[in-house]
Amino acid sequence: MTQLDFRQNDMGGFTQGLKRIVAGVLLHRGILSLMDQAVVSATSFLTGIFVARSCSKEEMGLYWLAFGLVTVLTNVQIALISSPYTVYSPRLTGDAHRRYLGSATLHQAALSILLMAGLAASALVSSLTGKQSGLGPVFWVLVTTAGFLLFREHVRRVYFASLRVWAALIFDLGISIVQLSAVGILAYFHLLSTVTAYVAMGAVCGAAAVVWLWINRSEIAIRGSQPLADFWHNWSQGKWILASNIVFSLTTQLPPWFLAWLHGTAETGTFAAAMAFVCLSNPFVMGVGNYLSPKTSRAFAIGGTRQVAPMMAKATALIGGVMLLFFLVTLSFGDQFVVLMYGAKYAGNGTTVSVLALAFLVWASVLPVGLALTTWERSDVNFVANLVGLGLALVSGFWLVGAFGPVGGAWMYLLGHLGASVARSIGFGKVMRSASELAVST
Repeated sequence: MTQLDFRQNDMGGFTQGLKRIVAGVLLHRGILSLMDQAVVSATSFLTGIFVARSCSKEEMGLYWLAFGLVTVLTNVQIALISSPYTVYSPRLTGDAHRRYLGSATLHQAALSILLMAGLAASALVSSLTGKQSGLGPVFWVLVTTAGFLLFREHVRRVYFASLRVWAALIFDLGISIVQLSAVGILAYFHLLSTVTAYVAMGAVCGAAAVVWLWINRSEIAIRGSQPLADFWHNWSQGKWILASNIVFSLTTQLPPWFLAWLHGTAETGTFAAAMAFVCLSNPFVMGVGNYLSPKTSRAFAIGGTRQVAPMMAKATALIGGVMLLFFLVTLSFGDQFVVLMYGAKYAGNGTTVSVLALAFLVWASVLPVGLALTTWERSDVNFVANLVGLGLALVSGFWLVGAFGPVGGAWMYLLGHLGASVARSIGFGKVMRSASELAVST
């Protein structure tokens, strides 16, 4: 064997070792991502349990409606700021990256002000009309706290975009400990309600935002007209994500609002208990998604669709298999789990839980497809798919919710996700065929 052969063997061994190290790092980050989402979801879940056990079903319904509003606002933020940042920031380094982070943070502040103004208008209308009077205080407390809740999500997305998952975990763990302590104290002294729970959450997230801004002040640069230029650049990607997220949010949030309108907030509370239990799957699904989104963006930047497609197939198989197992467990023991966690007043919820778990299975199985379409800047396909789901939910929703209450709301939720998932899969297939034909022609 020649000296050159020895060098080639050494280089081959070095390359294989480097690949193993990289794979280990990526696996480590994936585990941290799951841990981080587990912390976030557990915090939300335990806060809901405090409210459900300390308050009435009507108060639980109000808490869940407020949670839904925050979710809608978060989806708007993700569309306009977080998703474009996740796609474009890996392509930047040095001062360019600092300026882009500065723009994103300024966009975040401006968007929070606009959204809180919209909440203030809704609170005023609710107060003047007197309809669903319990919602008035909920709107007003979100006016003062929603901006801080949204900034917490902004920080998480910034960390995930740079694959600093460990930093996101530390950040979320600190918030979780303080938030649950505050909510627990309120519950112990019989002071817990939807309003006081959100005051506590807003205060904790506000303090965390101040600390984060101070620590990262050297990483944030705002220069002249750069934020405006970055906004219009993001808009080219974000407009379709925004439209898609708004439609998706309507599909997921309409069932509890229909229940509040047609049956009252007590029935919304019943639905909320079932939904909160099914959301126990979120640490896994959203954890994979939080890790997969920036990883997909980086893979696409390096190798295009050919690099991303195998990753999507593996992620789909993983998520689908785990969620199928979760559905089967829920089908057998869902009602017992809900009673164990939220109390006997939520008994008889087994069918609602099972239908919602099936809806989560359908939604989660095509989550990697949606992330791939966003990475390929084809969020218009996601928008059309979500529009199909919303249409199907609306067509069936009034009758289902009016006739069957929380169970009907669950079926409405399932039909919406089913329609969107089928349409998204069809659209993804067309995009893949177009990409393959383009590759062959070139």
